[in-house]
Amino acid sequence: NKMTLLNYRDFLRYTNNKEGRYYELKLYCKYPEQLSSSELTSNVLNFVGEGTSTSIIFKTIETILSTESEQGVMKDAEEARVLLQRLIELLPTSGMDEYFVKSLILLTNDSSLLSEIPKERMTFAHAETLKYVLAYIQPTKGVKTDMVILHLGLALNIIAHNENLVPAESQWKEVRSFLRNVKVPELEFENRFVFYMLYLNFAYMTNNIGSFLSKKEKYSLICALKRFGQESEKYNENIHEKINIALRR
Repeated sequence: NKMTLLNYRDFLRYTNNKEGRYYELKLYCKYPEQLSSSELTSNVLNFVGEGTSTSIIFKTIETILSTESEQGVMKDAEEARVLLQRLIELLPTSGMDEYFVKSLILLTNDSSLLSEIPKERMTFAHAETLKYVLAYIQPTKGVKTDMVILHLGLALNIIAHNENLVPAESQWKEVRSFLRNVKVPELEFENRFVFYMLYLNFAYMTNNIGSFLSKKEKYSLICALKRFGQESEKYNENIHEKINIALRR
């Protein structure tokens, strides 16, 4: 009735046009263990484009993936595949959302799931995430280093689990040119980590694209990976293992 409609409009006005669903998701993110719901898990991505803030949706997805994984929230392989493909479609427009990229990283940690995604979609995802890296890796770009690191992690997940994925040659050349002018050991830890991650991505890209490096470039790459391996062994077993695989190739 008219009174209900007026009350609803008042509610939207006083809450800055945020609907009840926004508060439902916000509460879930705050208390995921108490409010866990299979319905929410199945439907959350359908909320995109329905007026709910995409930021809270991506935060909800990341919360579901990171806090409920032990309970097998993605035990439905088809549901996980659809979720990953939907997120890949949003990469060009949502790649600067922290929770969006974290969600993609959590999904791409699963190599068996990646094998279910068409190669052309993973090639697209790799190219898109590298666009963010190459656009914002310079500290003068005004983007948080954390976002560049997240995209480097996503790019690494994609290419490390897809030996048949051939990266864009133009991006490979751009990374190659960029690394020629970097003196990693002289950088502070945070920036050093960024460039070590770029070196590791470059190693996998070079292997997959089938290109050959000069002796000097190969020596620089191997030295960088070995130094990164010594550092990462102390704090990240997953990265350390990927370094060892790259060095054996």
